[in-house]
Amino acid sequence: FDVIYGVAHAGGRGVRGFGFFGGSNGYWDFPTLLETGMDEGMLTEDVDSSFRAQAAGHTMTYDPTIVSYEESPPDFQALFKQRLRWAQGWYEVTLRQFTLPFRPAPGLTLWSRICIFMLLQFREAYV
Repeated sequence: FDVIYGVAHAGGRGVRGFGFFGGSNGYWDFPTLLETGMDEGMLTEDVDSSFRAQAAGHTMTYDPTIVSYEESPPDFQALFKQRLRWAQGWYEVTLRQFTLPFRPAPGLTLWSRICIFMLLQFREAYV
């Protein structure tokens, strides 16, 4: 998890110009969370909400001072089930956000749009 949160998320914000929230390792500004909401029908509602919040002009960033005690899966079967759920959830997000790079979104730069397009499309090709 250190690589995911400490390298990929923090580095992605710097390289892509956007970050996204996933899991228990973050916090939301309350007015932003009220505006964006979480769609409980999504398997990865946190990732979906991140894309919607940024499209609305909100920013996400990495804070290395946060300490989280996320519980890791206890065995391989649980790990496999978790990762399968995440893959299915990302697929849902891809289907919902497929057109985001082409929609009006004040919070996204041209570079962010290109990166979102590549992230969503190519991640499905390689998963």
